[in-house]
Amino acid sequence: SAFTEAGYYDIWSDVDVYVKIAPTANDVTTSTGYLITANTVVPNFMILKDDKIGAIAGGAGTLRYHKVS
Repeated sequence: SAFTEAGYYDIWSDVDVYVKIAPTANDVTTSTGYLITANTVVPNFMILKDDKIGAIAGGAGTLRYHKVS
């Protein structure tokens, strides 16, 4: 579902993952996504209201985010 509140978010995952943040993010690929390596926190992604996070990974894992401001 879409974000209801804009802000800066920290994003991390326990597996390597490619992410895309946009109003339409279901078309993420290794070419269009931003690589987040396993167990690395990427701080301060700007996410706008109605944006979504799309993600692909090579295996099962957990993608998490936390609003920081």
